[in-house]
Amino acid sequence: MVGLDTGYFLGLIQGDTNIVKHWEGLKAQEIVPYVSVLTLGEILYLTIRIGKPEQGRRMTEGIEKTSSIVDMNKQIVERAAALKAGRGIPYVDSVIIASFLENGCKEIHTKDRKHFGEVKGKGLKIVIW
Repeated sequence: MVGLDTGYFLGLIQGDTNIVKHWEGLKAQEIVPYVSVLTLGEILYLTIRIGKPEQGRRMTEGIEKTSSIVDMNKQIVERAAALKAGRGIPYVDSVIIASFLENGCKEIHTKDRKHFGEVKGKGLKIVIW
């Protein structure tokens, strides 16, 4: 299972050809990625901030149609607290990572080397774009 972080989608917005090809490959293989509900909020916020709120709405609607959206629950926030402790990872990032791990994701795609690079686990692959 594959988890996609906010930075991955920012790469799509920016037209990063490697991320665009990867996204198209996921769709072609009918792989349904996991995306945190927090990522939807971050995309909406960031696109409002750059003056492109309609692009953010279209993107989040598309993500909702093609991905499994992970809502928060007690197990996720507890795991996020443990991930944050001693690593310097912002809490939002730790919640996103925990949502992937709690749903069995073995591969996480992000552009956030600083925070996601801190996470290590048996059988876990972090792909930094």
